[in-house]
Amino acid sequence: MQLAPMMSVLNINEEIAVPKIIAANINFGSKKNFRYYGSLTTPPCSENVIWTVEERVRTISREQINLLKGSHQPLTQFI
Repeated sequence: MQLAPMMSVLNINEEIAVPKIIAANINFGSKKNFRYYGSLTTPPCSENVIWTVEERVRTISREQINLLKGSHQPLTQFI
């Protein structure tokens, strides 16, 4: 896969065609997971997100979800 065309984009408004990426062709270095830098998939599509792709599906309990929800301050705290 040629990444050079993507690396040469200098203008923020410039558009380029991105080739199809086949995960099976990527050497991840680890058989269990890999990480890559990207952006949110919903607006505002902020960048600087680190995505982690696991080899297997992980589950989470309702209790764990509630604990996670309770551990974060409302976004208005930071505005």
